[in-house]
Amino acid sequence: QNEVKEFVLSDGTKVWLNNSSVLITSQPFLDNIREVLLIGEGYFEVAHDVEKPFIIKTPALRTKVLGTHVNVRAYQGNKNIEVSLYEGKVELYDTEKPNCAIEMKPGEKTIFSVKDRNVFIKSIAHEKEAVWRDGIIRFYDDDMYSIAQKLENKFDTRIIIANDEIGKLRYTGNFEKESLDQILELLSKAQKFSFIKTDNGIIVSKS
Repeated sequence: QNEVKEFVLSDGTKVWLNNSSVLITSQPFLDNIREVLLIGEGYFEVAHDVEKPFIIKTPALRTKVLGTHVNVRAYQGNKNIEVSLYEGKVELYDTEKPNCAIEMKPGEKTIFSVKDRNVFIKSIAHEKEAVWRDGIIRFYDDDMYSIAQKLENKFDTRIIIANDEIGKLRYTGNFEKESLDQILELLSKAQKFSFIKTDNGIIVSKS
């Protein structure tokens, strides 16, 4: 489960890739253009180079990094792309509005909706950096839709939220060694819902 890959790129940038994630790039970088394509989730400690920004491309968002610690979460099929900035500076560009930059400050998470292109920024000043690298799953005031996506990626299981009321329930929690069943059991005790296993995945619905 949870295979985290760790490696160093030719410019000295350190990369951690989460479960079911892919990074596509040429090594060494061609023509000194530091650009990578990320599908899934990656944490980057980017080597500082003012003249050569580090570009992380995902299907709907382009993240321009100017020497920093940043986490980008962009799994295929997820409704949001999340960029968490811990150190340094990044600029985000919607691929449909390539001339409009969103500047991020350290301690911020930007949640970008792929469907309606809306941007929501929240504080993560309290958060430890990319705890998934140690096999930890952490939610901080996350809704059940977002939690289901994290659990799907971690446990390679489909989770279907049966109704909006359950999808909008919010949780804060920290899980390290618990199984998927144990996590769902604990969440369902905090706010009542039920879940059943089927051949198509786990269905979460009202009790």
